[in-house]
Amino acid sequence: MIRNKQYGRGSVLILGCIISIATAQPNKTKFEAERNVLSQRIKIIRQILQKTETKKRESLGYLNALNTQIESNMLLVQSVNQELRAINQEIQQKQKAEIILTKDLAQLQKEYATMVYVGAKALHNRQSLIFIFSAPSFHNLVQRLRYVKQYAHLRRKHYQEIERTKALLQAQQNAAQQRMQTQKELLHSRQERNNKLISLKKKQTQLIRKLTAQHTQLTQELQQRHKAVRRLDKLIADIIQQALRAQEASAANTPPTTQNSQHKMPKIVHSNKLTALFLKNRGKLPWPVKSGFISRKFGLGPHPVLCNVQVENLGIDIQTEKEAQVHAIFEGVVKAIAFVPGMNRIVIIQHGTYHSVYAKLKNTTVKVGQHVQTHTPIGTVATDALGTTELQLQLWHGAQKLNPAGWLSKK
Repeated sequence: MIRNKQYGRGSVLILGCIISIATAQPNKTKFEAERNVLSQRIKIIRQILQKTETKKRESLGYLNALNTQIESNMLLVQSVNQELRAINQEIQQKQKAEIILTKDLAQLQKEYATMVYVGAKALHNRQSLIFIFSAPSFHNLVQRLRYVKQYAHLRRKHYQEIERTKALLQAQQNAAQQRMQTQKELLHSRQERNNKLISLKKKQTQLIRKLTAQHTQLTQELQQRHKAVRRLDKLIADIIQQALRAQEASAANTPPTTQNSQHKMPKIVHSNKLTALFLKNRGKLPWPVKSGFISRKFGLGPHPVLCNVQVENLGIDIQTEKEAQVHAIFEGVVKAIAFVPGMNRIVIIQHGTYHSVYAKLKNTTVKVGQHVQTHTPIGTVATDALGTTELQLQLWHGAQKLNPAGWLSKK
């Protein structure tokens, strides 16, 4: 009876270890998914840089790409470190389970040996049949028969417990070895990534040093960018205000019986429907280019070279391949096509009360008033004199500027 209690406690602990390993499996899948996403992003950045590297070596575009690549590699190393910590915990759990199982197995084998010895001694110089049929009464014969059967059953059950414990122990040892092999591979991968980071940061330092020497030129470029951003900001704000005023005027009209107003109501309904659909697809909108990465994030951030200088970005900049085609991120109506110095050609598409803006285009393939669908081609990204092919994507809700990165699907 004591033996069964001890075994029961060991079984509960082993079951707990198995459950903890099972719950650790989703974490492993999560880490692998994170690494795949980051590795793919690094691959895209490297491919884009390799195609135009000779022109980009001493440009802000190249530096932005380099910074993004460094950031992605650091995130990858961070993900590897997190998984290594999780693996260390798993290995420790398995090692504890092995110790308990080994003790449990030794105790089982000891008790089994005692059982065999006591049974053999009790039946010494007797055959089972003689022992049974030499009983003085029928009642005693039944008792002896039951005793022999119970003894055989207990031996068989004990043997099965020993084999089960051996199997559990072997499974724990195999699982621990597999995780240690994974740990070894991850350590090697981390070392490679750290070496890559050292190399990238060395390039970054050298490039910043070269660009810092061009302080005057960078300052002029920054001033020109500010002017271009203000011009684009005013243009977009004016167009959006016109669209909102038109919608308010249409909504303010009661639905009279005139033929003219009967044509306005379906447009308002369609606008409301587009607004709801656009909002519903937050985080699931397709990227405007087939391949690329965010080289400049939304909002206010430090200049990559000039010290104590903050640069505001009204959207996100996406570096991509030369001659990359731009597609609409959602169904809507083309509200404006314009040229803004410093931002090249731009296209503004209305999606109900939302507007998406595509700047730095080389050419456009749509017309004002055209109804476009998701993925409709709207133009080609321009490439500057230094070889940087970069699209700027902005997102507005009424007069509010939004961060497009939170609306696009995860790459």
